[in-house]
Amino acid sequence: MTLPAALMASVAARFSSLLPPQMLHVLFSLLLVGIMVLYCFAPAVRPLKTLPDPPALASRWYVLHRQRIIGDMPYQYDFDLMKAILGGMVTGMLSGFFGIGGGVLLVPLIVVVLHVPLRVTAGTSLAVFILPSIIGSFTHWRLGNVDVNLWLSLVAAGMVGSQVGARCVVHMPPTMLKRLFLLLVSAGALFMMVKGLTE
Repeated sequence: MTLPAALMASVAARFSSLLPPQMLHVLFSLLLVGIMVLYCFAPAVRPLKTLPDPPALASRWYVLHRQRIIGDMPYQYDFDLMKAILGGMVTGMLSGFFGIGGGVLLVPLIVVVLHVPLRVTAGTSLAVFILPSIIGSFTHWRLGNVDVNLWLSLVAAGMVGSQVGARCVVHMPPTMLKRLFLLLVSAGALFMMVKGLTE
């Protein structure tokens, strides 16, 4: 997912400068509403009592069978590489265009489309967007859209917050994680819509 996302983030970052900020705010708000609707229909990936034996042969070469123990709960899911590549391209494009890290887009995509457990998705989405964030940020920096002083303070605070969040996610029930995510996205959508319509 990382390489397609990085390529698309670089391309889309150039096009975001063509739209006025008010239009970007409204479009981003509508995108967040769409993400909330998508995420509300996410199928629940339930933990198993024990991990079954993995299948002997996969029916399709591009579908990887995964088994993970998260905390003390075992999970089993299949990972479709083709969907992952397309998902990386879409989230990279949107994150480069709107200047967001991508997690708000990638988390529902991985949960709903790829059917990966939310706890695995939380860590995976962070790892996926390291390279695309760097490339998209560099493109925005060259266009004059990065405030370096603000960036440094947010990075320092984000490093502390991500450590706390990563430790909390293991102990938090998936239903609570889903509610918190929806609350955050809905607050962001409302804020961006108001900002776009009032500026």
